[in-house]
Amino acid sequence: ENEAIDRGLLIGTHHGVFSSIRLAQNLGNARAHLCFVGDSVDYELYDALKTNLQRAMKLQTLGHTPYNVSIDFVHERIIPVNTSRADNGVNYVPPGWQQMTSIEETTVLFSGSNETTTFSYFKHYGWSPWDFEILEDCNIIVMNLSLHYNSDSGRGNRFGNLLADDTRAAI
Repeated sequence: ENEAIDRGLLIGTHHGVFSSIRLAQNLGNARAHLCFVGDSVDYELYDALKTNLQRAMKLQTLGHTPYNVSIDFVHERIIPVNTSRADNGVNYVPPGWQQMTSIEETTVLFSGSNETTTFSYFKHYGWSPWDFEILEDCNIIVMNLSLHYNSDSGRGNRFGNLLADDTRAAI
């Protein structure tokens, strides 16, 4: 693997730069906040990006840098979510295993610049009116809706809305 690293032949590289680093740099240049919103599929995308950036930083500290980018740190934090609020007696937060109890957030700082980028994961199983508030700081949203809607009726598992209506609301 070290030989592949030295030659810049790792899978997921383009001209010797990890795709994850290129994405994070482009987000940083645009001062954009990327938000993954959904179930375990979206979490896997979020976690892969975070893990790839952490790996690139570790390779950098070992002296294996097939790219001309230096990462100062990859910082994670978990933001607790208070779900006690309800509008008009309706609680928009799904109970049990679907409940969002926290928001995961990762920040990356690149060396030699003030470029930082932030990306987050929001556990989510269908469109809800409170999405406007929690996603307000997101510039780019990757959202997975269709897995949690009934294939026969097209209605959501949580609120009973039609997938087409919720998709329009999300957009």
